[in-house]
Amino acid sequence: MATANFTIDYGLTVGSSEVITSSGKVVAAAVSTLTTDNLTQGSTNLYFTGSQFNTSFASKDTDDLSEGSSNLYFTDTRARGSISLASGETNLSYNSTSGELSLPTVDGGTF
Repeated sequence: MATANFTIDYGLTVGSSEVITSSGKVVAAAVSTLTTDNLTQGSTNLYFTGSQFNTSFASKDTDDLSEGSSNLYFTDTRARGSISLASGETNLSYNSTSGELSLPTVDGGTF
């Protein structure tokens, strides 16, 4: 993390509240009344706002998110690989390459 040197003058007052006394002590009561309205937003460390989030999020899609270890993205290959026929099934066939299920004849009829 990069750090920058800065100087705080003794006797710092924000509005009418003394924040740092002339002897360099922080006035706790004054600090507790400060809000982000008292601090200027930086150029790289920005305050969170709905508008800033929406602007950043609008350009994102799943390509920007790595796949998890248990919550995986859907793929045709995964879906087709999870289909299996019951042991001994003779009327139904499955093509895992195309994802096609076939039921050629049952009791003399076709489907």
